[in-house]
Amino acid sequence: MLTRKQKEDIVEIITKKLKDKQIVVFSDFTGLNVSKTTKLRKELKKEGMEYLVVKKNLLKIALKNAGYDPDTLFNDFKGSCSAVFDFNGQVEAPKIITAFAKKKENSSMKIVGGFMDKSALSKADVINIALIPSKEVLLSQMVSTIASPITGFMNVLNGNTKKLIFALQQIQNKKTS
Repeated sequence: MLTRKQKEDIVEIITKKLKDKQIVVFSDFTGLNVSKTTKLRKELKKEGMEYLVVKKNLLKIALKNAGYDPDTLFNDFKGSCSAVFDFNGQVEAPKIITAFAKKKENSSMKIVGGFMDKSALSKADVINIALIPSKEVLLSQMVSTIASPITGFMNVLNGNTKKLIFALQQIQNKKTS
């Protein structure tokens, strides 16, 4: 049993994390064993994220302290709550959690929702965010889109140069024969 001071410390830590994050995703991990939870925690930590198991009452207090409305997510929520805090990006946490929950052996984990920039996210919102390509993929798509006309122009010039060289070789062959 936690003392009042310990609970206050936990609320203070979570409140700070909520203020520092880019996005937070909540899930119900009921039925997920320790080894699977540890695997998820390691995967998230490798990406600079943090996974915490939190008592719902303490989480609600921390959310209110950080300026969020916890009632938008936790009215009908009955399970055990975990939170993933992403301090760097906005699409990686939903991607990892969604991919993890989709695996057959982790099907007991359920995404509840989250918050991004003080806005509540439903389960569907989190899943839709997970479908967005990563920043690196979007940048490479943008670069290829920008480079495409230039590449096409270079191919046209290169093709004309080859034709010109071929024509000059034909003329030179006629002169020598």
